[in-house]
Amino acid sequence: MTSKPEIWGLLVGVNHYLPGNKRRVKYGDLSGCVKDVMALQSYLEKRNVRHITTLTSTKGCNGRPEEDESQLPTHPNIIRELERVIEDSRPGDLVYFHYSGHGIRRDADEIGAVEGDHISGTALALADVMEGGAYLTGYQLGVYIKRMVFEKQLRVTVVLDSCFSGRGFRSAESEEEGYTSRRGDDCIDLEFLQSDQEAEGAARLLDTDEEYTDGTRNGMTIRSWLSDPTGCTVLTACESNETAGEYTFEGEKHGILTYWMLKLLSENPETCRPSYNKVRDYIANNIDRVHSAKKQSPVLLGDTDHVFLGQEQVVEKPVGHVRERRPNTDTVELDIGWAHGVAKGAIYDVFLERDNVTTGSISKVKAQVTEVPDNSPFRSRAILLYDPEDSSTAAQVKPGSVVILQTWSLHLDAFVDISSLHQHLSEDQIEGLGSHIKQTPGLFLGSDVEKPEDQECDFQVALNKDNCFEVLLFENGKYTTIPRVTPVPFSDSDWDFKIAYILRHLARFRDVRSIDSKRIDTPLNPEWFSFSVEPDDEGYGDDFEKDPKDPTALRASEDTNLRFSFKMNNDCKYQSVFVSFYDFDASWGISKLEPGPGQVHEVTKQTPVHFTIQMMIPEKCTQQDPEEIVDTVRVFISTTRTNWEDITLPELPSHACTVPPVIVTVPSDELDAETTERGPEVSQSLFDLSSAEDDDKFDSRNPKRKPVVKRTPHAQSQPRNVWGFMDLKVTTFPKS
Repeated sequence: MTSKPEIWGLLVGVNHYLPGNKRRVKYGDLSGCVKDVMALQSYLEKRNVRHITTLTSTKGCNGRPEEDESQLPTHPNIIRELERVIEDSRPGDLVYFHYSGHGIRRDADEIGAVEGDHISGTALALADVMEGGAYLTGYQLGVYIKRMVFEKQLRVTVVLDSCFSGRGFRSAESEEEGYTSRRGDDCIDLEFLQSDQEAEGAARLLDTDEEYTDGTRNGMTIRSWLSDPTGCTVLTACESNETAGEYTFEGEKHGILTYWMLKLLSENPETCRPSYNKVRDYIANNIDRVHSAKKQSPVLLGDTDHVFLGQEQVVEKPVGHVRERRPNTDTVELDIGWAHGVAKGAIYDVFLERDNVTTGSISKVKAQVTEVPDNSPFRSRAILLYDPEDSSTAAQVKPGSVVILQTWSLHLDAFVDISSLHQHLSEDQIEGLGSHIKQTPGLFLGSDVEKPEDQECDFQVALNKDNCFEVLLFENGKYTTIPRVTPVPFSDSDWDFKIAYILRHLARFRDVRSIDSKRIDTPLNPEWFSFSVEPDDEGYGDDFEKDPKDPTALRASEDTNLRFSFKMNNDCKYQSVFVSFYDFDASWGISKLEPGPGQVHEVTKQTPVHFTIQMMIPEKCTQQDPEEIVDTVRVFISTTRTNWEDITLPELPSHACTVPPVIVTVPSDELDAETTERGPEVSQSLFDLSSAEDDDKFDSRNPKRKPVVKRTPHAQSQPRNVWGFMDLKVTTFPKS
């Protein structure tokens, strides 16, 4: 019988900084760090955690710390405790490391910090650094955590409630009542004392991974393993150019990150702990709601799809949120819009902020989208739907409540021709198939609507010679078989549901891929960014080739490892942008490639993004499917942190027996009648970029005509989000 894994907690809180003149940077005392640690210790003890070590620094009456020297948060003491965990733990155990205190950057552009990120180049300012004690750098901490993961097979959680200010920091901020920043009196400390050299040397001796040490001179510029860990999750309080703070909650100072994290954890029972994604999401939304004047964006790195401080993986659907609710009404505003594929008629499950939402969770309240404004790509309006007995739950829906897509609607109307089936099916069968198709708003039977005589339907359903239903696509003047879409046998008792599912899936894929370039009103200069791909190995050989006429089209053989790179060019006017990478694949799925769930990459001129994927050819659905396949890798770019995960779509299954035999009926009585006016197909460009200000003006939208983007400035408008995307198309062919 396998024993239950133990949990090891190492909690570090620095309120008092020992005075000294060994460094030019000065650190003022804080108030909430020790309280953070004590609250965390209490939480862990309630979880019956037996191995908890706390290292704290509290100012005593004589100006020295109250704690014994062996229990102070100094570099030797922290390393001692990290080594003890490595020595005494067993494979499979869980480790929790928490730091509350000041943080600082230890790198700068002029010394070559070209690989900086949220962890690399940062340092935790320990209690004795002004007396000459060593910083604990992001690189050094990564060395010890990596040993835990790979030498002892431990799963590690690292939470850093401190500042990592540096790049882009302009001036000291004014402190509002109840708020204190967790940074020193400077943004960057480049001094390298003897204690720093010794700490660095000790870490170097333990680190054999050349990827993290090659070509660098000291810990100020070495890339930290924690910047992209495996078997470990890292949660930091803010971006590298932001300030983390502590705030007065109910009369006591706490770190903003730690307070909201513990609030969520304490509200969820031990048997139903939230995932890391849920924790970060909850913290970010409360910071935005309660501390909106302070720019502090929690960052999540590593394995995010696990239960917080647990071994269980959880599968969570991408989420949006209720942004506002009109007083005394069921009208809500959502933080997702047409840029995510949202269209009028879409149905979302609604969960209260405290709910632990996983796959299979059932909501008592729905939100049906009623308006999608042209001038706000990331906003929509919806009405709450619920049974009378669930009115008390509906009344608790407020800003921060979670919404999860249940049934999508189409903004590009799609028409289906089933005329060829009349000779094979009864009227009841035809009527049944038609009713299933029309359950998706925006999906119509061609016979039910008025359209130009020369306008063909987008899709056709036909019965082939093997007595199987096929879905055909109209292109180049004729209907053609869609590759890697499984035929559905007539003998399948659920054939009508399955055909309807395939049609709505293909229409959704087309909708998301065809983000409306006609709505872009202020494009960015495409020369500001570079998006490229090269073989992961040196040389092209016969496995990789570029199209000399089209720099966005590439060819690679199956199993080739391709390294994608995105960077901000020197002439870009922005200090940073946020990016996420998605694959529109040959099996009609949309999946996130990089970074992990719930995360986005921040890119600066010094911090490009690189990732590698292995090109694969999916299983054929029929013998006629082509040998070669095409993937479109798209990078979404935005000037504010933007989550695109609502666009994800599972691949169509390769066998009819695994096609879901059900679709969700959409209540339509709440919506206005939809127009069926057809317009020109949406064009796509290599670089489609759009900008819009959040605006309280909502339009009644006809997606088939060019919108009029309104400009209604107002004092409370949110920061402008300029956004767009770039595509690379990769054809994968079989090996010779």
